[in-house]
Amino acid sequence: MKTKHSQDPDYQKILDMLRTAKPEGQTWKHFRRQFLSKQKAWQEDAPTVEDMRRILTRHPDTTFLCVSREAAGRVNELSLKAKFPRREPLATVPGDVESHAANYNKNGKLRKELVSMPVPIHVGMQVWCTT
Repeated sequence: MKTKHSQDPDYQKILDMLRTAKPEGQTWKHFRRQFLSKQKAWQEDAPTVEDMRRILTRHPDTTFLCVSREAAGRVNELSLKAKFPRREPLATVPGDVESHAANYNKNGKLRKELVSMPVPIHVGMQVWCTT
């Protein structure tokens, strides 16, 4: 399946591979070396608030691809700091328990005691509720 964002054949290979199975071993190393090293939007291993601000300013409709809940949580945190610097949230509401990285142990299994992920709400922020 092609999307409007997958005009690059190398990128399409990555998407196809990620849609069918988690890459491992040499396959992942090959694609990471061939594709991801050229497409990295920041210089360090992980993005910074400044990186997120630059990306979201230049490309406000950017979609970030994350392969773990931890990475998705970090991207969300950095995005909020980039979009709403030095501002306190209007409110913080309880979010999804399954999306909260703190609810998982090192093996990726749900813990017995679950807590909702806090979702800060800022003035001007768009919130998408999904089920």
